[in-house]
Amino acid sequence: MAYLFMTDTVTAGHRVPQNRLMDGGENALVLQPGRNARLRTVPFETGPTAVTAQHRFGRSYPTAEHSVWRAELTPQSDPEFISEARYQRLGPADWQKYGAAIVGAKMGGTPNFRQGDAFPYGDPTWQLLLQLPALSTPFWLDFGYDGQGYAFVNRQLTSGRFCWQDGAG
Repeated sequence: MAYLFMTDTVTAGHRVPQNRLMDGGENALVLQPGRNARLRTVPFETGPTAVTAQHRFGRSYPTAEHSVWRAELTPQSDPEFISEARYQRLGPADWQKYGAAIVGAKMGGTPNFRQGDAFPYGDPTWQLLLQLPALSTPFWLDFGYDGQGYAFVNRQLTSGRFCWQDGAG
């Protein structure tokens, strides 16, 4: 079980600095059970709820309704990760093909970074656990204009990290 916590961009009227960065703000991806230097976890079956979303003008806005959702997954295969430097050298046809193959909300696979490669600690051995485009979720996420969140786990499945990138670049 993985629990994702994200600091809002504005809390108590003040902007939260660097909440988009890995380990920024009060963001956390907690694996349960897992070993986490900052938090001890124990197994249990239910967790917190989320707030629903309204989508307007390329942004997601919260509603007052709390809900729980079930993911419906469709298996697919992603291409191998291509670094941003290599991606920039692809021809237009390959660029479009690769981009189309990694886009969207998903669990696992190849991350579709919006503003440069963002693996935890710059280490591409971390695996994508979850990719969340703010405008494709039924719940509210403040990832800026058309932004996207990324949850990663290490190979041992003992540690998780989260960051997000704004789509405006």
